[in-house]
Amino acid sequence: MTFASSHNVSESPRRHRSRLLTNLPAKLIALSGTSIASLLDLSLTGARLQMPERCSFAEELRARTDATLQWFEFETFCTIKWVKKVDGLFEIGLHFDEPINPQIVLATREIYDQFCEQGGYTSIVKKSAQNWVSGL
Repeated sequence: MTFASSHNVSESPRRHRSRLLTNLPAKLIALSGTSIASLLDLSLTGARLQMPERCSFAEELRARTDATLQWFEFETFCTIKWVKKVDGLFEIGLHFDEPINPQIVLATREIYDQFCEQGGYTSIVKKSAQNWVSGL
């Protein structure tokens, strides 16, 4: 697991950083529990996640809660800034404790491109079904 911090990125006002739009599997870990999520976008200073409507973990999340975000081989400490329902799903806004390295954003872009080329979430569902049928 790669810790995703960077020391040479200056702080800037909110929404002044470009965001990488994605739809990648991620995991949010807080004291109240752990849940899988979709990483909708990523910047040097934060991210936006999505969780299913029937996710009791998401229902319990509150602003100012400390958490850890993991996606593929990366992880970073963060604070939950907001939680809201959008089109029946939970969206969670995160602010990273320290800006992540720009190379992490570029690597995430490459991972996202490969993920899409390999079928995205459809390929994960297919593989899960094949593993279930095979008894794995």
